[in-house]
Amino acid sequence: HRLPGGKALFYGEDTNLPFAVRGPGVPKNITSTIPGVHVDLAPTFLDIAGLPQADWPPFLDGQSILAQWKNPTGDTGPGAGDGNSKETLAVEFWGSNTVEAPNGGELGAPFTNNTFKTVRILGDRQSWLYSVWCTGKAELYDTVADPYELVNLVGRPEHAALEQRLNALLLVTKSCAEGTCRDPWSVFNAAQPYNVTTDPTAPAEADKISNLAQALDPKYDAFFASFPRVAFKTCPQAQVVANEAPFYPAAAAQGLGLAHRRTMDSFVVTSAGVAIADKNLYGTPEQRNATLEQVYANARNLTDEEIAVPANGGAAVAKRWGVEPLPEWIRLGHD
Repeated sequence: HRLPGGKALFYGEDTNLPFAVRGPGVPKNITSTIPGVHVDLAPTFLDIAGLPQADWPPFLDGQSILAQWKNPTGDTGPGAGDGNSKETLAVEFWGSNTVEAPNGGELGAPFTNNTFKTVRILGDRQSWLYSVWCTGKAELYDTVADPYELVNLVGRPEHAALEQRLNALLLVTKSCAEGTCRDPWSVFNAAQPYNVTTDPTAPAEADKISNLAQALDPKYDAFFASFPRVAFKTCPQAQVVANEAPFYPAAAAQGLGLAHRRTMDSFVVTSAGVAIADKNLYGTPEQRNATLEQVYANARNLTDEEIAVPANGGAAVAKRWGVEPLPEWIRLGHD
């Protein structure tokens, strides 16, 4: 995507992170393709500690992945490969993004319209990436046929039914909480108490949807076509509930972890501390491939003259982000 390394986009380069695990019962030298996300870590650590699940905090959106660490070559359960809930991941971002490179400013950084909501399906047979930007633009990729996510399929007639399903799924995952994050497909089943649909074409108790392959059955075309499109009103620098309507189910607007959030009245904004004031850029292509031993061999302590409190509230940050003067949202500690 012609971008330096980063962490603020939904593409695989930014979101597919290596994670190494060792411990009792964890086999050696195995690479697992079973997906997991950062919100799964807290439940996993509680599981390792032996805390009964009934005693876990109620606000956890993830699930323990200890079992897949111990069986990394297993599958994701019923519907494996077809985009079941375990193979469904949410990616989201609010606010501004920059290009952390010397020419970031020349490229137009910071980009203040970087808010998006994304759902990624990671099955062997059903593997897709669908994202909606706060600008109204959308992207859809077949990550099996197009692993580098370069050919945007949004708007193509042959993918209209798929796009409707992924749009409905994104309506759920973008504002899910707790159980609906762990099993987003269950929201579409009319028998579930939190489903507010009265559409007679919705799945009945004996015909529940649990993966994307099932959802693509033509008998559900009218049901999924009835969902509103994921949308934003503007591109704010933070999460604003009213800006992210519509919600599905409607009660999700009152969720979003609000019951567990604390007041920000005690938040203290501090000025920048000690930072490198030298604005010169250093480094060569050879140094970017240096070993850690080589780095330490040439390391030295900085002098007092080389370290200074930035006069503009963040000279080092300005150098890193390639923008001067610094926008208020950077100076106030959003870096």
